[in-house]
Formats: sequence, C-alpha cells, structure tokens
Amino acid sequence: MNNFFENVIGHKYELELLKSFCKNYLPSSIIFSGEKGVGKLLIAQKFAEYFINSKLKNCNKKLYNNIFIVNSNDLEKLNIEGIRNLIKEMSLTSINDLEKFFIINDFDSLNINCKNALLKNLEEPHDNIKIIIISHRYESLLKTIKSRCININFGVLDEEDFNMFLNHKEPDISNDERKILVSLCEGRPGIYKVIKDLNWIEISKIIDQIINIDDIDYEKINEVYNFYEKETFFIDFLIKKQLYNSSINKLLENYNNKKVFKSIINFIHFASKAINLNININLKNYYMSIFIYYFRFVKQSDE
Repeated sequence: MNNFFENVIGHKYELELLKSFCKNYLPSSIIFSGEKGVGKLLIAQKFAEYFINSKLKNCNKKLYNNIFIVNSNDLEKLNIEGIRNLIKEMSLTSINDLEKFFIINDFDSLNINCKNALLKNLEEPHDNIKIIIISHRYESLLKTIKSRCININFGVLDEEDFNMFLNHKEPDISNDERKILVSLCEGRPGIYKVIKDLNWIEISKIIDQIINIDDIDYEKINEVYNFYEKETFFIDFLIKKQLYNSSINKLLENYNNKKVFKSIINFIHFASKAINLNININLKNYYMSIFIYYFRFVKQSDE
C-alpha cells in the first residue's frame, strides 16, 4: 500500500490508532481535536485516502470522488437549501459502493443552525458514510455531538518532531533561524506556514518599532492590520506572544514595584488568551485594543 502518511510528521500513536480502524471497525463519526495548526486536516484527508485505498486492489488517487472536504466558512455562507444539498449528498451511496468521507474543517465556527442540521446525520448515520469533525476547541462542542463521536486528540509536535518538520521544509536553515522558528511555532506546523507566507519576521520588526516609542503610532499599527485581517488567529497569537515576551522583561525590571507589577500582570493575563472568533466582535477594534492595552498597562505603567 502506498505510504499515504509520508508527509505527516509526528502523531505516531494517533496514526497507528487510525490504521487499526482499517483492520477492525471504523466509527461513523470521529472528532479530530487539538490546537489549531497541528495538522488535523491533513491527517484527516490522508486517512480517508488510506482507508479507501485499503479497500481497493488498484489505487488511483485521481479516482477519489469519495472524499468531501467542507470548510466551515463556506458552509456558513450557504443558505438553508445549500445545507440540505450537503445532507442529501450524505444520504447518497457512492458510485463505487465504498465509504464516503465528509471532513468538516473548523466545526467549532459553525452557527447553531448548521450544527443542528448536521446533528441528525451524527445520530442516525447512513451506511458507508463517515464524518470527521475537525475541532480546535473541543470543550465548546455540544454535548450531544461529543456523545455521538469518538474523539482523537492531537497534541503539538515535540521538539524532535518539529525539527524533523523543519528539516523537511528547509534543509539548509541556519541554527539561529531554527531556534527562532521553534520558539515562535511552539510545535504547530500551521504557524510556520503563516510565518513564511506573510513574512512574519518583517511584521515583527514593525511591531518592535511600535512598542519602542513613547506614543502610539496608529499609522504603523494599521500597517500590520492588513496582515492580521488575512490570518487572524495565528497573527493574533504571534503579536500577543511578542508583546507577552516584552511584558515579561518589563515585569522583571519592576518586580519590586507592586503597582507596576500588577499593571503588567493585567496585560499578561490578556495576552495569554487566544482570540475567540466564534463570537461577534469588531475585529479592527479588538486588534487596536491589543496595542492600546500594551501601552496602558505595560509601556506607561511606570511613568
């Protein structure tokens, strides 16, 4: 059998568990949970290919019409008729009588109507229909959904596996660059992709310029917002991480000043929380508040 997991690094236990499903019994509904960016979607797709291939004697990837990857953002844009069409597709048998996989990415972001519409398919699955739910916030899922699905949790890559990932992506990387990427990504390949695609190193330099002057430079802050809007979750993480580290340094400088210490702790508490994109917020205002809070609680705390 072709090595469908050759591009997957880490998650050895989880991959062995998934492979065992091919030999024994594959549940109709599975949740792939874990932090955003650890590779859940890639593994779901590769597993679906692997499972179908295990039923075929002669495999041709181009014939894979049994795998449907559904992006939650696209699903949200569909009207109720579009949701019904998706559910209808779930009710139809495949042309080759093999299992059909529906991989729903970022399931957490679906509105309650979409989740309820899909719930019946989790409760009463059709024969040969397999649903994989990709969840970045397992704790936020409805209890009714959790009770009907097997959950497989994927952790971040350990340092050895992440270095192996970097060797695969950038075999000629310098030790200094490697250390920076290991620190920034915290075991999540998805963050690496954003760092490279949006050139985070240059964005980081702009942020340094912003926080190293006495007054808020709204023009420079707006420069960064264009990137923030494109890849909100990970850029939010990276900005807060940079400001968090700066705040820790400031905290150490003022450890014996209770007033300053408490003020900086307030910002550190804010910066340690990931943005919740499932609630209705004004993204631009939230983004601006990150820097406003930094100047208020950290930059100006000891003036």
